[in-house]
Amino acid sequence: MDGAKADNMALAKLLFGDKQVILASASPRRRQLLQQIGVDPVLRQPKVMETSFRPGDDAQRLVMENACRKALAVCRPGEPGWIIGGDTLVFKDGQAYGKPADPEEARFMLRRLSGTTHEVYSGLCVLDQQSGMLRQDVSQATVEFMPLPPDWIDAYVAGGEPLDKAGAYGIQGQGAMLVKQIHGNYGAVVGLDVCLLARMLQEWQIQR
Repeated sequence: MDGAKADNMALAKLLFGDKQVILASASPRRRQLLQQIGVDPVLRQPKVMETSFRPGDDAQRLVMENACRKALAVCRPGEPGWIIGGDTLVFKDGQAYGKPADPEEARFMLRRLSGTTHEVYSGLCVLDQQSGMLRQDVSQATVEFMPLPPDWIDAYVAGGEPLDKAGAYGIQGQGAMLVKQIHGNYGAVVGLDVCLLARMLQEWQIQR
């Protein structure tokens, strides 16, 4: 084991202790973010209906509620383990942009985001499976897109990357070429703010 990896694992152990970490998601992006901080989570895909955004809803509260709904859906009460649930929403001019239903909707979203600034809200829930106690919070980032020529949008959608991403783009992939600048936590845009996660664990005094 190289030194950097060992250091990452030591810090993760300080935060999570000896308990298993369960990610309530099938998202490879969230799993990779956890692996970057020395955690290799068990994946449990939640079978739950997420609450959709409606005009007048509080977007930040909505992503926190959906994150907790996912965590609770995979909980096995009494067993040791930390469950992490996350939910991400792109928000612009009072409208939410979740995962597009098809390529045409993806193109529509990208045209709306082109050359403008939008908000990304990333809800996070940490659930102590053994005690049933949970914490929830939300992080926010502001993302500015470059003006996107129609042929850029068509080529990006044709590659398939936008179809399972909130807002129809993945900043950790080719979608990085669409982003002019970002203010806030990068992980929040990907789907899991590990800095917020660490702070929540620290405040919860999960230390050996």
